[in-house]
Amino acid sequence: MNLLKSYMRVLISIALLLGLSSQAVNAKVGSAPIVLESKINLNEAQAPAIANIVPGIGIKRAEAIVAYRKDHGKFATFNDLAKVKGISERYVTQHIAELRAAFIF
Repeated sequence: MNLLKSYMRVLISIALLLGLSSQAVNAKVGSAPIVLESKINLNEAQAPAIANIVPGIGIKRAEAIVAYRKDHGKFATFNDLAKVKGISERYVTQHIAELRAAFIF
C-alpha cells in the first residue's frame, strides 16, 4: 500500500508540473485522500493553465493576460490585472481572495 501511495504522489506531482491541475489535484488511495495544492505563477503560466481557475477568467481572458504580460512585462500586484483588456478594477476587487488563493507572481 505504501508503494501505491508513493506512486500516486509521484503521478500527482507530475500532473501539477505539467499544469494539468487548476488549484488542486485530488486523488484517493484506499481511504486516505491525497491533496496537493498548487498556485499558478501569473508571470510564467500560459493561458490554458490560467483559464477556469477563478470565476470570470476563461480562456479568452487568460489569453489576454498572457498577451498583456508579453507586451508590458511581469505583473507585480493583483491590481495590475485591471490593466488587462476585459478585466476591470471592480472584478479584481470582487475576486481578490480567489485570485490570491489561486495565483502567485
